[in-house]
Amino acid sequence: MIIKSKRINVGIDNGMFKHGKWSKNYKNYCIDCGKQITPISKRCRSCNEIINHLGKKNPMWKPNGSTFITNDGYRFIKITDNHWKSEHTYKVEKYLNRKLRKNEVVHHIDNNRLNNRLSNLYIFNKRWLHRMFTVLVNYNVISFNVLTSNLKKVKKGKI
Repeated sequence: MIIKSKRINVGIDNGMFKHGKWSKNYKNYCIDCGKQITPISKRCRSCNEIINHLGKKNPMWKPNGSTFITNDGYRFIKITDNHWKSEHTYKVEKYLNRKLRKNEVVHHIDNNRLNNRLSNLYIFNKRWLHRMFTVLVNYNVISFNVLTSNLKKVKKGKI
């Protein structure tokens, strides 16, 4: 069984498309504001942003300082447009007045990922130390509340 389909030229007006080429004389205008635009478009860029709800016009847009909780249980905070950061890392960086180094890891002492008080945060200066600590805790070799916050020492540069 053969199905024949009709070829439909959607959005192509008379005079716009001649002999397989775009006509040079054809001028296209925005359907909302009337500005002259490219022959393929229906709307200019500014009208298209309004229709598509980009930026602050989007109902899902959130202001800076907004938070959400991931499936892993970490709280993320919006710092600037299109930039989210985990809240515990952000708080430690603000406290230290510097970005964390590549090998530094922030650890929650009581294993509660939503408890982001500075007294509950510990910095491991090597990633492998953090991994070893979590392995030892998981195999019940040591308890997870052995640590106390070391942020003051890190800020003074002793660690």
